[in-house]
Amino acid sequence: MKKVSTLNKDAVLWHVGDCAKTIGLVERGRLGIRTEKGMVGVILPKMILGEAAILVHVGQEPRRTAEVFALDNDTCVAEYPVSLIKQGSDDGVQKLRIAVLGTLLGQICRNCLLVTRANSGIPHRALPIKGLMESLVQTQSSRLQAVLGWDTFLTEFHFLFETRNYSETVRRYFVPGAFDKESAQRASEVVAEVLKHAGDLSLIQDFMKAEVELFELDDTRLKEATPRAKAAPQG
Repeated sequence: MKKVSTLNKDAVLWHVGDCAKTIGLVERGRLGIRTEKGMVGVILPKMILGEAAILVHVGQEPRRTAEVFALDNDTCVAEYPVSLIKQGSDDGVQKLRIAVLGTLLGQICRNCLLVTRANSGIPHRALPIKGLMESLVQTQSSRLQAVLGWDTFLTEFHFLFETRNYSETVRRYFVPGAFDKESAQRASEVVAEVLKHAGDLSLIQDFMKAEVELFELDDTRLKEATPRAKAAPQG
């Protein structure tokens, strides 16, 4: 059965090293993802987190690799055991499986958009990544509407999971650390133009929105941590 948690701001949902036996779905509010590098992600409503827990059923025992905490008061997260995703067959389980695959596709598109934007003047980098994103959206959109049995779901999951990891590696190497909020905002604004032949773009747009919010949160926290300069003496 699912477990629903309501968190106040800064309350921790998962700690690093916790056993990963569930996946989460944000129902209300926002979550932050924090590693030793600091804030690395923002999760908005309808997004899935902790999907690596699905690997428990293929002989692995994953652990949480990041701390997940609430960014807002009254943040609500539903957690589902992986056994339910494997064994269940009702509409709720089908929607959850589709949400997992949709989240992976959204993360891939976010990474590809950022790489394409950051390398817009380098076509031999930007165009292949743009092509990957466009072809995935074109071919996967219909798959996300289908009824998926466990075996089919697991195959699709592995494909998108590894493609997401690849896109993150490309992003890490080819999106500069100085890539700023304005650049992320511009990348988010061209989603509809770049993926003009796709259907529902709302989840992809949400991932780009989350990326912009991550920059905004980093800016806010940096300002809060910076001591104010002393006022110059008068006279």
